[in-house]
Amino acid sequence: MALYWTPFRSAGALTLMASMFAALVFGVYFHFVAKTPDNISHHNVDFDDKIFMATAAILLPAAAVGMVFGWWSWRRFEVPLDGETV
Repeated sequence: MALYWTPFRSAGALTLMASMFAALVFGVYFHFVAKTPDNISHHNVDFDDKIFMATAAILLPAAAVGMVFGWWSWRRFEVPLDGETV
């Protein structure tokens, strides 16, 4: 995020987008697909496991929002709006 305030803001936006995409893929695969201890189907329904399940589910839209914001800001930095100078 620090790159957003430098001349390398497009690189910062691409870095944010790529890292959030990787987090999204990692989260989907390890929490919902792969048969690992991190898969939510391998947990009981006690309080601690409910918290784990909730945070695993919440991380997906958070990563998606970060990825979309990175893409949006990269597009914004690369293609100025009509009449705007960079």
